[in-house]
Amino acid sequence: MDEAKRYEGVIAKINEEKNSIRTRSDRTKKHYDEWRMKIAKGKPDPAVTETIEEMRANMRREKDLTIGYRFQLSLLELGRQGYLEYQSKAKARLDSETTVLSSHTGEFF
Repeated sequence: MDEAKRYEGVIAKINEEKNSIRTRSDRTKKHYDEWRMKIAKGKPDPAVTETIEEMRANMRREKDLTIGYRFQLSLLELGRQGYLEYQSKAKARLDSETTVLSSHTGEFF
């Protein structure tokens, strides 16, 4: 029974982490689009000190971050699916043990 309680909330935590990563991914995608637009306009006004190469480097960094976030999401999804399978098997085993132990309790009294 105690073991079964340990499983509670794991899926919720995985989903919470996935939502956090999606938020960060959306933010980096937005930054990527902003850099792309700045580059498309050419060199910005003289008050901005960034060169086109610096802007491209920033854009590549945002793209790399987005790819990393997608990778993290895919790993979390694989973990979630594996956990659901494990949880199902563990629950079946615990239910079976509970049934067996419950049936034996009458033998001792």
